Amino acid sequence: PNAVNLVWATFGEAHLLMVLWFALLMKIHELCLKGWERMKVSISSSRGDFPPLPDRRELSVAALGMVAFALFHSFYISPWNNTFKNDERYIPSRIATSMDSYDAAQRAREYFDKQVGHIQHSINSRFTLHPYFSHTVVRKNMRLEQVVNQRLNSFEMQLEKYNTRGFMIEKDKCAMLEFFQDHDIHVPKIIGIYHDKKKAHEKLKAIQSESASYNYPLFLKGCHLTQGGDKGTVAVRMENFTRNGAMERYMLPWIDTKWEQKPLD
Repeated sequence: PNAVNLVWATFGEAHLLMVLWFALLMKIHELCLKGWERMKVSISSSRGDFPPLPDRRELSVAALGMVAFALFHSFYISPWNNTFKNDERYIPSRIATSMDSYDAAQRAREYFDKQVGHIQHSINSRFTLHPYFSHTVVRKNMRLEQVVNQRLNSFEMQLEKYNTRGFMIEKDKCAMLEFFQDHDIHVPKIIGIYHDKKKAHEKLKAIQSESASYNYPLFLKGCHLTQGGDKGTVAVRMENFTRNGAMERYMLPWIDTKWEQKPLD
């Protein structure tokens, strides 16, 4: 726990020091003071004129500082996410600072409230826990994010120790659907699952040639991406195939983008 706390403290300190360093380097504090002095003069002026805007040089310096900080943050600070994601406090911090994460958490809570009765009935009557999921360390009165964190720890332990990949059924939509099909569990009709981007493009073009024979909407899903924060699903309607150039402008580039996208979690 102390090591995790140190990571959080260092991560926060790095952010604060970088902001301070760029502020001093680009003399942003001087720009702020100048703006404040201009505002005071304007307020005290009988004419009530607005203060003049910063000149081009001041704006350029400020813009350059913002770009430089964004690049530094992207290449050197953001990768730390992979470290502090292992802390159970990561989920509530994301919910508090990201609208996408907050909306996803609200939807998850609403769904849980609807299903909790069925879950309790199943536990009491006919529930059997798969051995793969029995390694999660749980304690009384644990919060949801703590349970999720412990489940991830158990997945990692089993992957490293036994090379078992049961987590794929939760993380990879294709693996989940293939598992359901292999065990005769009914799922919505699947047009195809593709692990080759070129073949996925070819299938869309084949659908375009006979678009009237499908029921819409169809759904494109990036198997490794979530529907919430990663925006890994898009609904496709008939006009996406029939409208001139729509598939080439929107659908194929969407596949290209999502194919390369790294998941947030």
